[in-house]
Amino acid sequence: MNFFKGLIASCAISILTMIFSSGAYAQFPAAINKTSAGFLIGVPVGKSTDRYINGYGFSVKWERNIAKSFNFIGSAGYMTFQYRDDIKKRLENLGEDVHVDGVVPITVGGRYYFGGIYYAALEAGTAVTIGDNITTSFSYAPSVGVYLPFNSRYGADIGVKYERWRRSTGEVTFVGLRFAFALSN
Repeated sequence: MNFFKGLIASCAISILTMIFSSGAYAQFPAAINKTSAGFLIGVPVGKSTDRYINGYGFSVKWERNIAKSFNFIGSAGYMTFQYRDDIKKRLENLGEDVHVDGVVPITVGGRYYFGGIYYAALEAGTAVTIGDNITTSFSYAPSVGVYLPFNSRYGADIGVKYERWRRSTGEVTFVGLRFAFALSN
């Protein structure tokens, strides 16, 4: 768990240093039609830390510009978490399955760009647990990040989000760091 927290902190510091050391990114607009695909690292927070140590996955995000600084967004992905060692051992001793099912979050929302390349976003939708028992959860995720254009067609989308999947039997909450490659279309 400390490894992932350290990784997220190191990446955040590197990203902020890179952003504030160069003004070249502002020459290309960020609120444009684009598709991004990338990886997500998740660190559980709240009660989720009692059960999980870390998570990882990937996502694809579509953006459609509907106003000067505002994009409609839709995303789909896959995410899985690892049990804490004590939870895993307890489940093994009880003869329970220690395999963690994956989750497919599907969301829609909006992304507002400010300062040219920075954004704040809010998404909501569903998170479908796949495996032996298919379940659905309500999902929402506020996020902040930066779109770093390499040129008028390609760029990087780097964001931090808080995500919550809630259903009647419980919830999973985590802070995620997403690194994605974006292609304008």
